[in-house]
Amino acid sequence: MQENLEALKKLIQDDIIGSIEKNLEAGNITGDDARRLKELTMKLYRHIYAHYNEMGDVSEMVDESLMLEYDIIEKQHQKELEEAVTEVRAEKDKEIKEKEKEIMILKKKLEEMERSKSKS
Repeated sequence: MQENLEALKKLIQDDIIGSIEKNLEAGNITGDDARRLKELTMKLYRHIYAHYNEMGDVSEMVDESLMLEYDIIEKQHQKELEEAVTEVRAEKDKEIKEKEKEIMILKKKLEEMERSKSKS
């Protein structure tokens, strides 16, 4: 029984999870796809061995490896989001500065027009 559990653990960690990670790195699937596939893999694993009491230790080890992988993906998404937000803010700040310059130029032109109008 323990041999079967170890074989399943190895299959899940090396073959299934490994394949998911390779496809994620290759860009064949998204991070969200990878997370879902790993969750479905765990559901299948739990379903197969639901009636065995001995699987507790193995299940926890597999759970930990999946959570660590999920955490890595989550951190990657968070980093990408923060970079995108920073980039958008920088663009908006640049636009605001350009608009402020335009406003200053227009104010100067208006003052000049008012002065030339008052002289006439």
